[in-house]
Amino acid sequence: MTKTKGLVSGGGKKPFKQKGTGGARQGSSRSPLMPGGGTAFGPSPRSYAYSLPKKVRQAGLRSALSLLVKEGRLHVVEKHGFDWKTNEVGSEPERWALKKLFFLTALLMQ
Repeated sequence: MTKTKGLVSGGGKKPFKQKGTGGARQGSSRSPLMPGGGTAFGPSPRSYAYSLPKKVRQAGLRSALSLLVKEGRLHVVEKHGFDWKTNEVGSEPERWALKKLFFLTALLMQ
């Protein structure tokens, strides 16, 4: 980031009087026109973040899950033998000897 006229220190006093010097009128010694002044249109930091549309995110999830099914790394269980209690759900990975467990509800499948 470069400093603009307002960010450069100093420049509170008028550099020289308004008339009689033969030079152009100046109000601040930190103007972009003066040596030691700020930058007129320099770079400033900004975010280049971009959020994907919802349908594109859903399509990506769908293709990732279909790839896992094709590779045999995803197992689909339609009927489960537990109630949706945290204690019961937390014991499922050990019961099936899994490292990770991912629950996909019907809302994401639409």
